[in-house]
Amino acid sequence: MSVKFEFRKRAHETIDACGADWERIGQAISARLRGMPELQSANLLAAYCALAGEPVLTAFCQAWLASGKRLCLPRFDSSRGFYRMVLVGDWQSDLCPGKFGIMEPRSDLPEPEPELLRRNTVWLVPGLAFSLEGVRLGRGGGYYDRLLADVSGWKLGVAADCQLLPRLPREEHDVLMDCLVTEDRLLRLHNDKTPPSLT
Repeated sequence: MSVKFEFRKRAHETIDACGADWERIGQAISARLRGMPELQSANLLAAYCALAGEPVLTAFCQAWLASGKRLCLPRFDSSRGFYRMVLVGDWQSDLCPGKFGIMEPRSDLPEPEPELLRRNTVWLVPGLAFSLEGVRLGRGGGYYDRLLADVSGWKLGVAADCQLLPRLPREEHDVLMDCLVTEDRLLRLHNDKTPPSLT
């Protein structure tokens, strides 16, 4: 854990030093996402509400919903102490402030079917840093490790290019990303996977 602590410290320093414009980076990432067959053939997307230091993909998610496709976002389950994905239909009216001040789905909104979430969802996953092998460095709470533990669908790590590192330490529970998408590049890391088909 001390090794990851040091990497997190350096990742925060890198983010502060690069002075990233997260709105602009989010727009550039969104343009890349729109051209990806993994997204074009999917109709269920697991996304997130951005914290400071994460690409802002709000406009992309709103356009996704406007196209008639389904979107789910993390909601904190206080009884279990971790996040669960929940379906939203409207970015404005379906969200409210939640844990850590993060916007999240209202308490009355439903979760998607577990099997669909595991197998046929495309995930947009933020992080403090990613290695070029697809290892993700999170903020230390283990929340995404739990969300992604049984997921076999496409996992797209989204970040500023300055957050990509040659290597990161990996533990047994760490889930590898299938792609990394930044404002400057798109890296497909597991070419044996095929785009999902939900039709």
